[in-house]
Amino acid sequence: MLVQPTGDADWVHGRFVPSRSRGLEENDDGGLSPEVQAEVRQAAAVELCKWFAGSPSVLPEPLGKLLREMMSVSLSEEVTAGYVPMIRRELGLVGKSAVEDAPAAPPGFTALIIGAGIYELCAAIELAKTGIPYTIVERSNELGRLATEWATRPTNSI
Repeated sequence: MLVQPTGDADWVHGRFVPSRSRGLEENDDGGLSPEVQAEVRQAAAVELCKWFAGSPSVLPEPLGKLLREMMSVSLSEEVTAGYVPMIRRELGLVGKSAVEDAPAAPPGFTALIIGAGIYELCAAIELAKTGIPYTIVERSNELGRLATEWATRPTNSI
């Protein structure tokens, strides 16, 4: 909780990392000493007051590596990189940093997009964001022909 508002990744390292609970045992303190708990609570209170006063987070969209580390600490187990894009979408973190989370294409990889309808054009946009080269093939002389036909159809033809 404290990494995003402060921009300080130390909150997920060392003495701040909670221990994993075992089974159904109580784990209200996360295995943290009373001093560390007090430090975390004090810092959280300060950051929440700033947030309620309208101050934005220092890291509104943590990059993939940091987001993965934050998730791993929160869950007390290693989270694989494959989960980061899904979590980013679920949390509404879909800005510039989402490009970093895109899977890397193997060297020399090129995507082939068959058709130039609305979905295919959206795929091209997403591939371009990640730097993956692509080729679009379309049998029609127009881009998005079916989307245009659908959008201009008479309303009583449904």
